[in-house]
Amino acid sequence: MRKKLKSLFRSLFRKIIKPIVKTKQNKLDEFDSQYYLAFYHDVAASGMDPYLHFINHGKAEGRKSSRYNIKKNVEPLCKNKETALIVSHDASRTGAPILALNIAQELKKQFNIVVLLLNDGNITSFFEQACNAIIGVNTHGLSTSLFIKNLISQLIQEYSVKFSIVNSIESFCVLEPLANYFIPTLLLIHEFSAYTRPRQKLVDALLWAGTVVFPAKIVQKNATHWYNELAMRFTHVLPQGKSIVPTASSPLHKEENIIHFYNKPSLASKPFIILGAGSVSYRKGVDLFIATAAELKRSHPTGNIKMLWVGGGYDPENDLAYSAYLAEQIERSKLDDYFELLDELADIDQLYKEIDLFYLSSRLDPLPNVAIDVMMLGKPLICFDEGTGIADILKQDPDTAQCVVPHLSIIEATKKIIQLYQAPTYYAFVSAKIQELAHRSFNMKNYVSRLLALLEGTKNQTRQEEHECAALNNSDFFKADFFAMSPHTDRKDAIRKYIRSWHSKAGLLRKPEPGFNPVVYDAHHDYADKQPEPFTDYIRLGRPDGPWKEKIITPTNKHFNLDKTKTSYAIHIHAFHPDFLKDILERIQVNKSTFDIYISTTKSAALQVADILLNYKNLNTSLRVAPNQGRNPGPLLSEFAAELQKYPIIGHFHTKKSVDITNTQFTRDRFVFLLENLLGGKHQMADRIIHEFQQVNNLGFVFADDPHVLDWGKNKTYADAIAKEIGLLSPLPNYCFNFPIGTMFWARPAAIEPLLNLQYTWKYPEKPVPSDGSILHALERIMPFIVSNQGFIHATTHVPGLTR
Repeated sequence: MRKKLKSLFRSLFRKIIKPIVKTKQNKLDEFDSQYYLAFYHDVAASGMDPYLHFINHGKAEGRKSSRYNIKKNVEPLCKNKETALIVSHDASRTGAPILALNIAQELKKQFNIVVLLLNDGNITSFFEQACNAIIGVNTHGLSTSLFIKNLISQLIQEYSVKFSIVNSIESFCVLEPLANYFIPTLLLIHEFSAYTRPRQKLVDALLWAGTVVFPAKIVQKNATHWYNELAMRFTHVLPQGKSIVPTASSPLHKEENIIHFYNKPSLASKPFIILGAGSVSYRKGVDLFIATAAELKRSHPTGNIKMLWVGGGYDPENDLAYSAYLAEQIERSKLDDYFELLDELADIDQLYKEIDLFYLSSRLDPLPNVAIDVMMLGKPLICFDEGTGIADILKQDPDTAQCVVPHLSIIEATKKIIQLYQAPTYYAFVSAKIQELAHRSFNMKNYVSRLLALLEGTKNQTRQEEHECAALNNSDFFKADFFAMSPHTDRKDAIRKYIRSWHSKAGLLRKPEPGFNPVVYDAHHDYADKQPEPFTDYIRLGRPDGPWKEKIITPTNKHFNLDKTKTSYAIHIHAFHPDFLKDILERIQVNKSTFDIYISTTKSAALQVADILLNYKNLNTSLRVAPNQGRNPGPLLSEFAAELQKYPIIGHFHTKKSVDITNTQFTRDRFVFLLENLLGGKHQMADRIIHEFQQVNNLGFVFADDPHVLDWGKNKTYADAIAKEIGLLSPLPNYCFNFPIGTMFWARPAAIEPLLNLQYTWKYPEKPVPSDGSILHALERIMPFIVSNQGFIHATTHVPGLTR
């Protein structure tokens, strides 16, 4: 009997219980509890099990169970085709996503297409029709880095992705994981840097993207800053082709038929219709469009001219930042039949055929699809100079260049509108010219072909970078604890970032190991074929000596004994900020060497400095009030130069804060980095440095090896003037080099004697001294060249595990 019951129970379990458990497990697999709790704060606060809340309440309430909006294999991959990943920041019916859709449709003819949508939108179904697989996720309001990293890994493995086109700077979060998996990536940046935030987003995009393409020179120019100028030289400008705008099967708005606009009883005939289009926002210049309508009414009241704006976002009841003011502007201008504002249209192509002129009133608009569309139809277009890439296109022909009016000048725009309205022959001439120019400039097939041609170079570059990363991973020479700013950075990730930063030239370059300068190595080598990364090449050639490799003093050098003679050495400290003085004095005491300490400060800080020195009576200190001019080199050169030259070795330090830099943690980290390297704390670095001077007779100068690869900045002109004044024999180089960042160092007076003998008075640059570009910034940079000119060498210090 028991055997029969057991057998019956097992049968029931297989047929009923197990499928239920399996079904629940499948649902659990689709449910993301971490996402659910992070996105729905009320559930997290209730303490309720997130899955139970979802099945009992959340699903009925329309809550999402995971980040995924859609995850679907549409059609099988073709084994004979490579797979391309197309990334769009969303699927809204706006310019960038529409372009991404058209690129996917064009590439589908040659490749398998996987589409990744980083947010949802109303053209998702059209993306689905243009791909083999589609993945849509929600990245709004939540931390996405780990999720995106894992997602990219899954997509690469599941679909064997060979390359990627990433559309919009807003999709930048996928660039680093794609680069880490060595997927050749082309980034299309449509946005102006002026309204891209945070600013670091652009730097990161330039760093991780294999190739960057802008739609117009004006957008490229706007993205060029002093800190990314080198990287921008590798970017490209390609105007996109004409996109086919996806249309809904049913109209979105009853206003889609424009006939109602010009069949009003008050109108005797069809008016001359001027169209503006785009979301209702300040950037799009809807207020300028309305102001132009008002100016047309005033300057040409008898003209049968009507202006129409089409676009979503007009909400005067709730949008108090912009729409409410537009409503007042329309009412106070008494535009009535002169102007109308319609909501977004599903099929705007029908409207284009009815209009007579397109007015691009945007303050900043890269290369809008709507402008391309109307130009292809031969509709005259008026735009502002320096406001859009369309102006660059129109300027290619002197006849169409007349349609570009001065930046934000509604008066000139009004004059041009009236000219086109009153002169049918001129109108027809401009129309034909614009259409001819558009067909020559905007071809989607040619655009995609040129993108693919750029990707071929990106593929070769990515393969090279993969080999270089493998070489560094297989060697012990790359020092991740020096290169990486965070001690928690994985060595493999640090190597990938180093290789990418060298080839992209984005941001400040960092060194792969202490004492090696990749830019100097590169400047001294001519390569027969492709440009290798210098450190990899340096290792391959057996680490040859040269100006790229400097002598390094570290606390891990072999054991040392100081010269037991009772020699005193000098230290000068400029204590402008007395609260940092204790840190310097404490670190001096870590060492066994004897120092005479000369301290300069301002009259206002003298009493505070004197009080601090009362706690350090064991130190031989001398306090002197000096003018607060010339930053920290001022007192060194103008007050103490003669006295300090009596010592065999001198050190120069100061209580650095850099008040012009708002990041206080950055300045504090730099201060600690310099003191730990040059005075010590954990190690007796000052003693170690003094010993090195004693052992190496031609050693004349020592400073901390900064992990950044640095150059002249804005100071070369000032440095050339100093070099001429002191009679340097060799011209100063134009490439990057090492110098004592922060102007803290140790030196033999003879090595920097020309500098000490300049006998500068207190005539330094007036405050505020700029953060870069002055004689004071040039002084710290020129010091190593003065030392070399004097017949001495310099060395740098490195404390393992310490970086900044």
